Amino acid sequence: MHIRTTSLIFTALVCSAGAAPLPTGVQALLDRGPLPSAGQTARRVHVGLLVQNLTTDERLLDVRAGDSFRPASNTKLAAAATLLYTLGPQHQFETRLVASGQGERRERLTLVGSGDPTFTLSGANSLAALARQVMDAGVKEVGNLVVDDTLFTRPWLLPDNEELVSAVRVADLRLPGGATPRDAGQFRQLAPWTPTLYVSSVGAALKAALEGAGVKVTGRVTRGRAGQDEANVATVRSAPLSEVLARVLKPSDNAAAEQLLALTAVSATGASSPALARSSVTAFLGAIGVNRAGVLLVDGSGLSRNDRLTPNAVVSLLRFAFRTPLLASGEVLTPLDAFRTHRNPFVEALAVGGTGTATREAALNGGTLATRFVNSGLDVRGKTGTIIGASALSGYLVTRSGQVLAFSLLMDGYGGFGSELRAYQDELVRAVAEAY
Repeated sequence: MHIRTTSLIFTALVCSAGAAPLPTGVQALLDRGPLPSAGQTARRVHVGLLVQNLTTDERLLDVRAGDSFRPASNTKLAAAATLLYTLGPQHQFETRLVASGQGERRERLTLVGSGDPTFTLSGANSLAALARQVMDAGVKEVGNLVVDDTLFTRPWLLPDNEELVSAVRVADLRLPGGATPRDAGQFRQLAPWTPTLYVSSVGAALKAALEGAGVKVTGRVTRGRAGQDEANVATVRSAPLSEVLARVLKPSDNAAAEQLLALTAVSATGASSPALARSSVTAFLGAIGVNRAGVLLVDGSGLSRNDRLTPNAVVSLLRFAFRTPLLASGEVLTPLDAFRTHRNPFVEALAVGGTGTATREAALNGGTLATRFVNSGLDVRGKTGTIIGASALSGYLVTRSGQVLAFSLLMDGYGGFGSELRAYQDELVRAVAEAY
């Protein structure tokens, strides 16, 4: 195995003794650093880069791959992979309404949350759809409404980013004052009683949906647990998990990513909590062979300034996902063929470079990479990420010669604009594609 190792001073590279020189184009870019915007000056940046050939396993480029970086939204890869390889790509989240008894009137109707990040007010997977099913079941009147959010130990606000995590999350729910679950400023004003407000708001939305469907509600909304004697009255399901992950990763949905993290710790014997969720993801990374030195995962979105990943860890995860494509029943494909024929659900959940935004389909498929690598002729599928002072791009690259590479490009400690780092990443990816 041939490994190239470098040491970074400012943004320049000095090759270590005995290491083969880096490709000229890559070396020149690393020597130069990111280009400042008009009127700005060049700034220092901490850069880590690892590139690995997924056919031969050769590590082609290693630039501070063991250093620890603030990964921004590259953090989302960890919880997404944990869920996918635990539950499988066809798993669906079920949100239910249950009640005891029979007949046109039910004394109590309970909403049982599944933590589904795609559950909404209207549509096929929604409160409105549940309410219509209740009416179709012949129920014309209910007493009390109960919201069961016990799949998670409690709704919680993450300390660094204040995203609300709840087993009864409704993605487009508007809270009093017009805030949605992802409006952190509103929650800062309401904390610490926001979780209670959120549950009551979900109950109010359920009541409105039922009444809109023609079901009379005579009682009050409370928070509680479904009774053992309560049976299903209505059920809605999410899209398969592979599609759910694409809806989260491609646009880099922070609020939904926190739901994914919470779901990693759900089990038949206990409810999820922040500590259990973090432990679940960390354990998964260890189980698939990721070196966890320098890795610290505080949340699921990457908004926390305390998250840490290494290029080594990210590429190890990408390599595992490439080699474990989770094919449909009966399919027999090599990992490379699964990649080339778009059969690997993890890879297909990533943003796609250069799709453009001319059509809604292209924009959705491209996600955060839709307007990057346009007209480049490159096949780039990856996860972006930018927070103040840090930016990342990791994923898969098909080079000019047709080789499939996994790469992780992490940058932090930067005082300039995030757009400058994103442009720099694109230059480096193009240079790698040309070199190999």
